Amino acid sequence: MDTYTSRLYEWAAIARSWARDETVRTVVLFGLAFALGLAGVLHYIFFSGAPSPERGHILLIVASFGVWLYLAIDGGAYGGP
Repeated sequence: MDTYTSRLYEWAAIARSWARDETVRTVVLFGLAFALGLAGVLHYIFFSGAPSPERGHILLIVASFGVWLYLAIDGGAYGGP
């Protein structure tokens, strides 16, 4: 086995051990949810042009999608959906 493959297996083992840790998983998923919401807000601010009701609804959907994703994936551990 070459060095690249052995390092890949090593990193995969580390990722699996981190994925078992509930705190790390929660922080990562919350970070992804926050990043998704922030990306929606920044896209709305910088690339939407003049505000309109339709864009406001799209912003709300995109910003809330990250939180929904977090709750759907990891919320069950805390009595969520």
